[in-house]
Amino acid sequence: MTTIESAARAAPGPRADPAPRAAPGDLAEQPT
Repeated sequence: MTTIESAARAAPGPRADPAPRAAPGDLAEQPT
């Protein structure tokens, strides 16, 4: 696994998960 792949899996987002969870900053815009 490359560093980029590790970062993608560790960080929230479409690359990390098919259904990304809201990041702390996103909670204000997306209640769920």
